[in-house]
Amino acid sequence: MEQVLILCGLIAGGALVWYLTRGAPAPDMVCSSSSEEELERFRVYLEARGIATYLKNTRRFHETQYDLVNPSLHVVSAADLEKARYLLRDLAGTSPDTRNDRP
Repeated sequence: MEQVLILCGLIAGGALVWYLTRGAPAPDMVCSSSSEEELERFRVYLEARGIATYLKNTRRFHETQYDLVNPSLHVVSAADLEKARYLLRDLAGTSPDTRNDRP
């Protein structure tokens, strides 16, 4: 019985480590997309405005359904995260400053 409890603890611990390292969104992630081309346009747009960025999970061959991970755009400095998100919302026309549906 003790061995079963130890095994269950190891499995639960492993699941927690996986979630923290792979499952949870990275704290520096600006956005993700299935289109690498779209993310590259966003990266160039943000870099032109002085925000250093990098792409993750690009050109990756997915062998199983469990490996499906969309490419994502990240900021180098956490201090730029909110500005980057705001600029992309502005680019998409969804920020409060650019919406046409204002009264």
